[in-house]
Amino acid sequence: TGQGEAQTGGVGIKIEAPESPLDADEDDLYIRVDEVVSGGPADEASIMAPDDVLLEVDGRKLAGMTVEGVRGLIVGPVGTPVTIKAVSAADSTKYIVTLVRSAGSSDDPYATTVARHA
Repeated sequence: TGQGEAQTGGVGIKIEAPESPLDADEDDLYIRVDEVVSGGPADEASIMAPDDVLLEVDGRKLAGMTVEGVRGLIVGPVGTPVTIKAVSAADSTKYIVTLVRSAGSSDDPYATTVARHA
């Protein structure tokens, strides 16, 4: 274990692509939230919900990307922020949320920094 090794974490969402990349046109490929993990940064923020569609991660458009590719953008060093732009499944509004990556559930209410912009 060297000093340069950072623990990686995510924001507490499980994502999926509703269609197989082989069956969908590139324009129809999108990534949606399958589940918000209880106690994770997204759950604590109370913004993201199942079926929300992810549009961008840290300014990078996700159209046509695979689940693995999007997961690679969301996961990163614990304690670092990641900004996600998405569309709410509930009312079709776009939102941007900045979450701090976590290694797992957190009891610390200050572990998640949230900013939401309509």
